Amino acid sequence: MPVVHCPTCRQALTVGDGLGGTVVTCPACQQPMTLPPMPAAPAVVAQPDFVESFAVPSRPPRREYEADPAPLRVGSTNWTLVALGGGAAALLGMVVVGVVVWVLVGRTTATPSTKDKGPVAKSAPAPQPKGKVEPLAATTPGRMDDANLARIKKATVYVRIRTAKGVSSGSGFFVEPGLIVTNHHVINHPGRLEVVTQSGTVETRTYPARVLFQDATKDLALVEAAGATTPGVLQVGDTTALRETHEVYAFGFPLGERVGQEITVTKTTVSSIRTGGDRKRREVQLNGGLEHGNSGGPVTDVTGRVVGVAVSKFDNTSVHFAIAAEEVTQFLARYER
Repeated sequence: MPVVHCPTCRQALTVGDGLGGTVVTCPACQQPMTLPPMPAAPAVVAQPDFVESFAVPSRPPRREYEADPAPLRVGSTNWTLVALGGGAAALLGMVVVGVVVWVLVGRTTATPSTKDKGPVAKSAPAPQPKGKVEPLAATTPGRMDDANLARIKKATVYVRIRTAKGVSSGSGFFVEPGLIVTNHHVINHPGRLEVVTQSGTVETRTYPARVLFQDATKDLALVEAAGATTPGVLQVGDTTALRETHEVYAFGFPLGERVGQEITVTKTTVSSIRTGGDRKRREVQLNGGLEHGNSGGPVTDVTGRVVGVAVSKFDNTSVHFAIAAEEVTQFLARYER
């Protein structure tokens, strides 16, 4: 607090804040006095409880595969650099000596005259094959030929169920005239079941269908399209020759009619062969390539044989699955019995 002096007795007095300009009585001489104006007390700025540091790091963060360089002490000698410099100087000296020797030897060596040369033999022409030479055929490894591609596309169908809530859809393929293999979860909805052949082409046809046989555990179903003209059937093969990294092809109608009525063909690769266990069926694990709507469609090798039926995937991953062809063969054999 500020200190003032009484104008009468010069007694030092301590004045409280906010009393400047008021009339008070000096406690020493009992004489009235007017206090001079007092300066305002400085304002106190409240400080936050916590201030987060945004300091710029002294060096950028290093990548995990970058090793920290060993520091070089100030005033120390880098013997590695000295050794490299000495080696470079020695090598340069050897090169200079070699050039001088080569020049001197070249001058002292007699150059033979053209008169001393014997007859120069002419090289015989390379023998040419007899008969007509056929050009090599151009091949594209891993590419399915056009005939197989067209055949599988014709045999793959769009499976659709019209329900009270809308349309549920998937894919399937002919294994016999009028008989179509698909997934159980594709047709397991109440409503009117239809199959569309050669969807998205001028030959497209829609047929009513019914479920003949199904297995919820294997997630397979056999559907009959009454009166359907079968544009082709597919052979169900096996997975014995299938290996990881082998290329396969998924045929079907991903996302239904939202992306169009035409068939989609996707090339992918085999990631693993699952032999059962807790998944209760043999499956081919694929490195992506499937979407909702591919379910029930054929997965074939490059020769066009069915090696699996598209069935499921883990969303937002490339871990996708197809039911192995052996499971399909067993399923069809049970129906025929």
